[in-house]
Amino acid sequence: MTTNTDLAAAAEHHSRLLQPPPPDVPGQTGAAQDLATGSVGTALAHIERARSGLESWRTAHAFILHATSAPISDHDTSGLFLGAPALAFALDAAAGTSDRYKSGLADLDPAVTQLAHRRTSRALGRIAAGEAATFAEYDIFSGLSGIGALLLRRDPGGSALERVLTYLVALTQPLPDRYKRLPGWWVSHNPHRKTQPGYPGHANLGAAHGITGPLALLAQAARRGITVDGHHQAIADICHWLNAWRRGDDAGCWWPEHVAMSELRTGRTSQTGPARPSWCYGTPGIARAGQLAAIALGDRTLQHEYESALVAC
Repeated sequence: MTTNTDLAAAAEHHSRLLQPPPPDVPGQTGAAQDLATGSVGTALAHIERARSGLESWRTAHAFILHATSAPISDHDTSGLFLGAPALAFALDAAAGTSDRYKSGLADLDPAVTQLAHRRTSRALGRIAAGEAATFAEYDIFSGLSGIGALLLRRDPGGSALERVLTYLVALTQPLPDRYKRLPGWWVSHNPHRKTQPGYPGHANLGAAHGITGPLALLAQAARRGITVDGHHQAIADICHWLNAWRRGDDAGCWWPEHVAMSELRTGRTSQTGPARPSWCYGTPGIARAGQLAAIALGDRTLQHEYESALVAC
C-alpha cells in the first residue's frame, strides 16, 4: 500500500532531479515557456513545494527567470500550456494571496486578455460559418477552455471571460444540417490531431482535449455565480451527452475516449473497456468534470454517480 510518506519521498526525489534550470537550446527560445516540458512547468513544481514550506523560493525563482529569459509569446497559438498564459498561471500560483510577482503579472494579464478576445472572435466566426471545431480552438492545453480557466483565476469579472463562456455555450449547439447535426465540439481531424483524407471526424470525451474540459470550466464558473445566457442548459446538455455514452456495470462505469462517426450512428462504442485511469482521457478526468457539473446543477444523484465512478476506477 502506498502511503503519504511514500508519495512525499518520491516527490522529494524527483524535485531534486529537476535542478538546476537546463541550458538554453539554440533556436528554441520559446521552449522554456512550455508548461508540459519547459522551465515554466518545472517552476510550477518548485512553486508548490515552496508554498508548502518544503523548500525555499530560490529554486522556483531560478526556473521562473529561465522561463522568462526570452521574449514571452502571446501569439495566437499560445494557451494555458504555452507562452504568456502558461507563465501567468505559474506566477499566479506563486503569488497566492501575496504581492509576489505582482509586476510580472501586471504585464502578463493584458496580454492574456487580448489573446482571449482575439481567439474568441475567431472561434465565434468559425461557428457562424458553420465549420467544424479543432482541439486547438477549445481544449484545455491550447484552446479557450484553458485560457478561460486562467481568466477565472485572474479576471473573473472581465469581459474576456464572459466572451469565452459565451463561446463555450455556443460550442454545445449542434453543427448545421450539412454536418448532419453533429455535436458542436465535433472535430474534423483524428484523435492525434492529424487530418486524413476521407476521415469524417470524431467527438472527444477526454478532459484534456474533449468536451469535459469545457464542461469543467462552465461548472466552475457557475459555482462562483459567473454565468452567461444558456450557461446551465449547456452544462445539462453536455451531461446528457455523457450519460448517453456511459458504459459499465455495478463494478463501475466508464466512458469511451472518443466517438467516431460510425459509433455515433449506431450508438455503440468499439472501445471494450475503460481507458487507463488518467486525467487526460480516463475516468478520473471525466468523472471530476461531471461531478463539478452536477454540483453546479444542484443534482445530488448525478454527483453521486460521478463520484462512484471515480472511486471504482
